[in-house]
Amino acid sequence: MLRSPRPQMGQNTSNVLNLSNNNNNNNNSNNNNNNNNNNNNAAINSREIDDLKKRIEDYRQEKLLLEQSRDEAQRVEFDARSKLARAEADSKFNAERYKTLESNYNIQQQEVATLRAKNTELSTSLSKHQGSVKQLTHELNDAQERARRLEIERATLQTQYSMSVVREFVFIHFYYFLNCLICYY
Repeated sequence: MLRSPRPQMGQNTSNVLNLSNNNNNNNNSNNNNNNNNNNNNAAINSREIDDLKKRIEDYRQEKLLLEQSRDEAQRVEFDARSKLARAEADSKFNAERYKTLESNYNIQQQEVATLRAKNTELSTSLSKHQGSVKQLTHELNDAQERARRLEIERATLQTQYSMSVVREFVFIHFYYFLNCLICYY
């Protein structure tokens, strides 16, 4: 009697059972043909049944390992999908944030350009005003110098006037005194 091969991973149990049925059918036909070999056939059938039971147990263990592997793979897939969803959400958020930052950057660039233009305009205006201030300061210094000279001239003229008034007074009194003397003599 031929032994059926051990089922491979993922092979259906129906294949194993078919092999068992084929073996049983072969055994039944052999039993009818050969009554003398009944004892040998029973021992062989018992060994085949034990072999099939061992194969079924191996299949169950392999099935259990495959189910555990499948469950682990599903868990890993779920984790990967979760991470992918989080990464996609982060990517969308970062894309929106980038657009916002880019918009803010462009607005700030425009503001900087406007401020630079205004700065240039104010610098030009400042230099004009500084020139005006220098000119006015020069004119003020000239005016103060003229005022100082005029003050000195005024003081001199006042002194001269005072002296001339005193002289005139003295002269008038002297003249009067002389006239009085002339008249008296």
